[in-house]
Amino acid sequence: MSRAGVVRGLRLAAPLTVGLVPFGLVVGVLAQGLSALEQALMSALVFAGASQILALELWTDPAPIASAALAAAAVNLRFALMGPHLAAWLDALKGWRRWLSP
Repeated sequence: MSRAGVVRGLRLAAPLTVGLVPFGLVVGVLAQGLSALEQALMSALVFAGASQILALELWTDPAPIASAALAAAAVNLRFALMGPHLAAWLDALKGWRRWLSP
């Protein structure tokens, strides 16, 4: 974790913004009915993009929090397959680097 490594990572991740911008626009359009606080909480608490879209599609008044959370959990089960693969790499990290890794 060095300055050169961070710059290299930013340079390598730059092409991903081509896909992130349209996704951000879609989430922004879907979140129009939410207050600014609800939008900030959605961005802060829901990390997976597919789960954000799913939760916004399910959002009504009153919000069905239990069903949205269950649906988001079902969508995110795909990440369970990544855990065993990343475990060895994450175990090698120590201290704050472990907490800053994705």
